[in-house]
Amino acid sequence: MTFARRWTVIGLAVLAPLFFVACGGSKATTKTPCSSGAWLHIPLDSSVAAMTQPTITVCRNGACYPWAPQPLPTTGSGGTEEAIPAGTTTDSIKGTFWRNADGTVTLDIEWWVTDPTVLVDGDRYQVTLADGTDPATTILDKSATYAASGPSGGPTCPQATLSP
Repeated sequence: MTFARRWTVIGLAVLAPLFFVACGGSKATTKTPCSSGAWLHIPLDSSVAAMTQPTITVCRNGACYPWAPQPLPTTGSGGTEEAIPAGTTTDSIKGTFWRNADGTVTLDIEWWVTDPTVLVDGDRYQVTLADGTDPATTILDKSATYAASGPSGGPTCPQATLSP
């Protein structure tokens, strides 16, 4: 083994545990934060993959944010995963609009808040989907019930369960 390679191996052996702990490894004193809010998983009809100008609007209690993801591929798998501009400093919304290899289409919305006190049972989550000039179709309209959840030994945060 060359001198440079030996130092690389030694350096990795020393740095790897430090990187693991710094990135939330299993050190007993490391507490992993949790997120407050809701995760919305919406299976969609495979015909949604044919939309050429999809527009998704995501709402919580009437505060609505439009999102225009890229059209989905008509074959294979792929899609868009990006932040949805929320217009507030307390909400963080991420959307994943995806065509799976089997042709099914899913929409996942992660809506997290920095101030969990704004979340109350009965919050209404609504999602609509439109294509170009077509009227929007409601694809989700449910109310939330929040329960405290979090990692063992860490903070607890309210996370939504949506009405059936």
